Parts: sequence; structure tokens; C-alpha cells
Amino acid sequence: MKLKKISRKNKIILVVGIASLLVFPLYELCFLLFHAHAPAPDPGKMNQKEAVKYLASKQFAALPESEQESYMKSLRKDKDGPPVPLSNDLSQEERAAVFKNTRKLMQKEMKERMKTFFAMSKEEQNKFLDKMVKEMEVRRQNGMAPPPGGPGGPGKAMIQNMLENTDSTTRAQMMEFRKRMEQRMQPPL
Repeated sequence: MKLKKISRKNKIILVVGIASLLVFPLYELCFLLFHAHAPAPDPGKMNQKEAVKYLASKQFAALPESEQESYMKSLRKDKDGPPVPLSNDLSQEERAAVFKNTRKLMQKEMKERMKTFFAMSKEEQNKFLDKMVKEMEVRRQNGMAPPPGGPGGPGKAMIQNMLENTDSTTRAQMMEFRKRMEQRMQPPL
């Protein structure tokens, strides 16, 4: 049996093919080794400011969504409280980074909250709103909640961006919820 001589062009194609089969798995392995994320720190071992600042970090942004959710839930002291307990000590840049890193999770949570709220009876909704109004007032009195749109509060652009990137049903529910909340905040005539 006679072997055919392989042309130079075919040798090059063969070498490139074998090399690519070897290089691609090596690239994947390097990517996994060097781009793996570090686990989130335990917020219980940090002070509130450091724990919230972590939300603004690139490390938090690199976490898988499930780990981001777990970290945010561990920050919350009150299940009905604000999704992210922002501190007045954060700079505008840090607040913007926190918003950017948590926007998707906050939208998901807001959608779930609106679904739950509108499944309640009117009486339950009013009780829920009254409780929220009372808690907001306590936070304001304690200096823990800056006024919306005021210095240190969420900017109108951030709120507008969040509304624009929410589905129409949730957006309508949020607007109705806000309207009802404002009505409950008004003193009776």
C-alpha cells in the first residue's frame, strides 16, 4: 500500500485544526480560573455602610444573580422595608453604582411586591399602606430616609429609568400604588 504525500497546504490546515482543538479548551480553562468570582462577604460581619458600599463594587456586579439576591436579602432587616438600605454616607457616585448593580433585582422584587399587593383585599391594601407610611415617617424622623428627589435621595433620572425599563403592567401597578400611598399620607379633612 502506497501512502499519498500530503501537500504543504494540507499540512498547514491540519496543524491549524489540531492547534485550535487544543487551544480552545485551554482558553476556556484559563477563563474559568481567572474570571471566577470571589464569594460575597458576610454582611453580618460588616458595618452597615461597608455592607451597602459592597453593592456598588465590581465584585458584587460580577456575582451570579442568585448570590446577589441572597446578599441583598441578608442586608434587609425588615421584610417590608426598602430593598436596599441606603446610607446617607454614600457619595452620589456610590449611590449611582448601587442603583446600577441592583436595578434588575429591585425591578424583579417590585414586580413581585405589586403582584402580592394587588392580590390583597382593599382593606388589607389600606392596612399595608398605613404600615408603610408609618415606617417611612419613623425612618425620616430618625434621619434614615432622605426625601425622594431631595439631596441624598434617589434622583428623578434614576426613578424615571427604572419606570421606563419595567413592563407596562408593573409600571401601571406602581403608579396606582404610589397614588394610593400619597392618598394615605394625606391627613384626613
